[in-house]
Amino acid sequence: MNMDTKLVLQKLISIKSFSGHEKEIQKYIFNYLKNNGLNPFCVCGNVVAKIPGKNTKRAVILNAHVDTVSFGDKKLWHYTPLGGKIIGNKIFGLGASDEKAAVATILSLATIYLKEKPECDVWFSFVIDEEVDGSGTKHFTKWFSGKHLKKYKKVSAILGEPTGLDKIEIGHKGNIFIKTISLGDSGHGSQPGKIKKHAIKLIYKLTVKLDHEAKIWAKKYKDELLGIPTVALTSISAGDIDSPNKFADSCTASFDIRTTPEIHKKAFGLIKQIAKKIDKKIKVEYLYPPAPYGYTNKKAQIVQIAGTVTKTEIGTSSGSNDMCFFTEIGIPAIVLGPGKPSCIHKPNEYCELKKITKCKFIYKEIIRMFGGKL
Repeated sequence: MNMDTKLVLQKLISIKSFSGHEKEIQKYIFNYLKNNGLNPFCVCGNVVAKIPGKNTKRAVILNAHVDTVSFGDKKLWHYTPLGGKIIGNKIFGLGASDEKAAVATILSLATIYLKEKPECDVWFSFVIDEEVDGSGTKHFTKWFSGKHLKKYKKVSAILGEPTGLDKIEIGHKGNIFIKTISLGDSGHGSQPGKIKKHAIKLIYKLTVKLDHEAKIWAKKYKDELLGIPTVALTSISAGDIDSPNKFADSCTASFDIRTTPEIHKKAFGLIKQIAKKIDKKIKVEYLYPPAPYGYTNKKAQIVQIAGTVTKTEIGTSSGSNDMCFFTEIGIPAIVLGPGKPSCIHKPNEYCELKKITKCKFIYKEIIRMFGGKL
């Protein structure tokens, strides 16, 4: 890796960019691109740039998010989270792998393409809010679809989410986070016979029923690529632990539902129907807007080319990411990035510097092969 890329990555890590607080890092990226001869612009808080290629009927979008989660307890970090400390072949810091290494890789690639015209048009999208709701990429893809998509015969995208370059990810399940609220009778704990509606037991019945329903879904809606849909009780709250002699008059629980394509649009309605059969007054609400599934066909050119270049396995992401927004507008996308997946969202996050050098070569080769197609 050249010194400039190291310094850029250290600078990126030094800028605190928790989700919702990305203005400073976006200003740095904008100025870096501008100072290096590009004409960046902003789309709903995202920094975007384009370099025209030899084949203007094809385009590759390089996408990387600039936001991070919080660093948590600083005492658990061996080095300052915003320090970008380099020890041997590793650079340590918050977001080093997730995914400022990808940001640095793409910035470096942009400067190369200013001197060496790419085979096709290359779009650079540095997006916000991936760690919370993906709204950065959602706004970018909506804008791109409306303004530019029809100009091309073929467009594909590469997302820099951390895979360690050991896997090409071509899909992820959709996710629906819901909140359920049951209402019941309050009363003294010594008189259970007077409690006609037990709020906690209603949620218990719902949980048992959803566990059973999940088994049905697993058989009925299994997907060859993404596997089976799942339903998980993730939290429950009721009553006051310091008042054990009082029945809770309400109970709230959250569920994490991971969906496959055939069940995604049906899941929320089916859960509401199940809850209504248990008790008409159980409320079922979205905690956050549902996130769609990401899905790219194994036979898509971008997948085949990436497989040829990397000679690595093709699989799916365990969690959700911004691929889904490219899927929604019909752009085949892959996830392939230099970061180390096993250390993200943890103290002492790091990235291997050699992976960044390798990633730049891989992206460049994929773009060369994709752009060279008729």
